[in-house]
Amino acid sequence: MQTIAQLKQMRQEMIDELSKMPEYRAVQAMKKFIDEMSEIYGSDAPTVENKNQSDANSAAKAIEKRIVEGPVENVTQRVRAYSP
Repeated sequence: MQTIAQLKQMRQEMIDELSKMPEYRAVQAMKKFIDEMSEIYGSDAPTVENKNQSDANSAAKAIEKRIVEGPVENVTQRVRAYSP
């Protein structure tokens, strides 16, 4: 098991390595920009995240409902002719 000092040193080394990566710096810059815009417009969280969360919740509910109810029986599929 690592001591607290060793863990803090490892954490600092990881942060130093990450800060050298341009992708990480870009993500941090976007995060800072979103936070600043949220402060300006008084929004707690961006609407994109809220929409994704609500979509995920509705998808999860639909999956759970499908599992509980089971597959639908006597369903016929409609096939339409292809017309270019």
